[in-house]
Amino acid sequence: MNADGSDQRQLTTNPDDNFGSAWSPDSKKIAFMSNRSGRYQIYLISATGGPQQRLTNASGNAGEPRWSPDGTKIAYEAQVSGHYQIFVMGADGGSPHALTTGSADNTDPAWSPDGKRVAFLSTRDGGSDIYVANADGSAPQRLT
Repeated sequence: MNADGSDQRQLTTNPDDNFGSAWSPDSKKIAFMSNRSGRYQIYLISATGGPQQRLTNASGNAGEPRWSPDGTKIAYEAQVSGHYQIFVMGADGGSPHALTTGSADNTDPAWSPDGKRVAFLSTRDGGSDIYVANADGSAPQRLT
């Protein structure tokens, strides 16, 4: 819809949950979460509607998609062995790789404005603290 609430359009018609949307930087696509496959996964749709493409195939739930500033990558969280980890994939769903690993929960990714780093929440030190790492997962640093 427009900022004033006019021209509302429904983009998905699937009866399952569809939420957690994120606009691509060029405003042409929307990444979102849906449980239409039996667990939450990330899907992609044109901002004008049409076919939806499933981007993730995680063994557990996947969600919280966040576009890189240049629109070429999406950071997200996914369950692995009972814990959430941060992953980065191409904007088409290709080449997913883990940014975090281990027995802590790592959630809520957020790209730096230059796209070189990703901030996230982690329980690796007992509490829920903010960390930042390079976009390839190297050099994680606790900020709080």
